[in-house]
Amino acid sequence: MTDKTARDLVMGTLYCVIGGICWGISGTTAEYLMAHKGLSADWISVLRMLVGGGAILLYAFSRQGWGIFALWRDPVSVVRVAAFGFLGMNLAQYAYVLAIGASNAGTATMLQYTGPIGVLLVNCTLARRLPSGRESMAILLAVTGTFLIATHGSFSSLSLSPAALFWGLLAAAGLIVNFIASEPLIHRWGNATATGTALVLAGLLLSCLKSPWQEQVHWDAGIALGCLVLVLVGTIGAFIIFMQGFAMIGSVRASMLASTEPLSAAICSAVFLGTVFTGMDLVGFTCIMATVFLLAK
Repeated sequence: MTDKTARDLVMGTLYCVIGGICWGISGTTAEYLMAHKGLSADWISVLRMLVGGGAILLYAFSRQGWGIFALWRDPVSVVRVAAFGFLGMNLAQYAYVLAIGASNAGTATMLQYTGPIGVLLVNCTLARRLPSGRESMAILLAVTGTFLIATHGSFSSLSLSPAALFWGLLAAAGLIVNFIASEPLIHRWGNATATGTALVLAGLLLSCLKSPWQEQVHWDAGIALGCLVLVLVGTIGAFIIFMQGFAMIGSVRASMLASTEPLSAAICSAVFLGTVFTGMDLVGFTCIMATVFLLAK
C-alpha cells in the first residue's frame, strides 16, 4: 500500500464517519424542533428537502455547470428521477421525520436501517436465487431487532406506538426505492445531481400537498439554530463529507461506516434530549446494526 493509498484510506474513513454522525445529528435536531419548538413534520421535511436539495444542486453546478440539467433531456432518466424523488425521497425523508415525531430519533433511524434488507430481498427476487447463509442471517437479525424494538420481547403487546412502527418501516421502504432508483442515475449523472434533483422534486410535491408555508412559526434563537444545523450540518455537510469519503474508500467500507448514523442519532437523542432506551431497545439496535456489517462483507 502506497503512502497516498494509506492516506486516502484514513481520510476517507474519517470523512464517512463524520458524514454519518452529521446525518444522525439531523435526526436528533428534527426531534428537538418537533418536541420542543412545535414545528410540524411537514414544515421540517420541506425545509430539509428544498433548501438542502437546492444547495446540493448548487454544489453540483459548481462542478458540472449547466450539465446538471442534461438529465431532463433523457426520458428514461426523467422517469427514474421522478420515482427517486416523488416516491423514494418523500418516503425516506418525510416518513422518517414522522417516525421521529412518533418515537425518537434513535428508534426511527434504526427502523429505517432495515431498508437494506428489503434491497437484498428485491435483488434476490430479480436474480431468482435464495439468500446466502450470510444474507439469511442478516434477514433474521433485522426481523429480530425490529421485533425487540417494537415489542420488547412480548408477543402480546407493542412497546412502540403503531404509528412509530408504521412510519419507521415506511421510511425503510423509501430507502429501498432510493437504492434501486438512484443507482443508474448516480452512475450516469453523478451523485450530487441525482440526489439534489430528487430532493427538490420531493420537496416541491410535499409543498403542494401539505402547504407548510401556511404554518405560524414563532421564530427564536432555538428554532433558527436548529434549522441551520438541520440544513447545513445534517443535509448539505453530511452529503458532501460522506460522498467525499465514499469516493476515497469505496462502497463496501462506506456502507459499513454509514452505521455511525443510527448510533449517533441514538446517542444524541439520549444525551441532549433525555431519551431513555431500555435493554431490549439496545439489543434490537445491535441486531439491526449487525446486518450492516453482514451485508457489507
